[in-house]
Amino acid sequence: MTWTSPDPVRASAFLDTTVPCDRILAGKKKRSRLRQKLAPYGLLRTSRFVQLEFSLGAYGHLAAFQARAEQGASVEDLMDLAISYTELLPPNRQRRVGIVMLKTIRFFVAHIEQTGLGDGPLRKQLRGFLRRRVRRAWRIAFQGLDAGKLIDPSGHLGDLTKPHWSETSKTMQSVVSKEYLDQKAPLLAGWIRSQQPLFALVLATLEGLPSRDKETDRRIVALKKILAGAEDTHRDDIRNVGDAFIAAECPKECVLLSSNAKHFEPLLRVLGKACDAYS
Repeated sequence: MTWTSPDPVRASAFLDTTVPCDRILAGKKKRSRLRQKLAPYGLLRTSRFVQLEFSLGAYGHLAAFQARAEQGASVEDLMDLAISYTELLPPNRQRRVGIVMLKTIRFFVAHIEQTGLGDGPLRKQLRGFLRRRVRRAWRIAFQGLDAGKLIDPSGHLGDLTKPHWSETSKTMQSVVSKEYLDQKAPLLAGWIRSQQPLFALVLATLEGLPSRDKETDRRIVALKKILAGAEDTHRDDIRNVGDAFIAAECPKECVLLSSNAKHFEPLLRVLGKACDAYS
């Protein structure tokens, strides 16, 4: 599905947060469709805010799961943890991590049962798999990205660093924390207010939608709060306006690539920007 008619051969693709998430969590068929979508674009770009969302969401949950395995959790405990992720409502990226991890653990359990090995070898093999997966995930998520095109229009996320592996703890370090976003929330809210006409247009568009889901309603409430200058801006307010923030920061010369069509389409249309969707 394409909402506009951009020429992807000459255009730059701007990756929203669904793209790195799908690169590490989606099934083979969806990853294949995503690769086909990405292939024609001359340049891949994204923003520090997208990386912030990814680190707080899918990647953070994956790194936390791997850390639990390193801390000595049993296979049974890890399976229970994965199941608890899958039962989250509404569905979110933590739930997707749980689904992938549950399939992985069941695969390893079946393998051990076939080979007749015990729980010790199973835990060792599973830890090794999770280490490889979490170490490769960030690189895979942003593969092909033009490093010089990582944008930060708010100017407040320049200290955002990509995670790095610790040989001592066998876990990823510098995964973005909720405390980091707590510190940045007032600054990011200030940037949104500095773009008042743009975000007022976005807010009016959201309020005028003929039908709205709960996520859109939360976005409207958070935008109203921020634009009104509330002093108690919380990290959840920033996360709730995420799609609006990304739509606003996407350069007009780019085509925003996303699997989240229903939330981006009305925003990009009113902002006069192009978008290409996949599912």
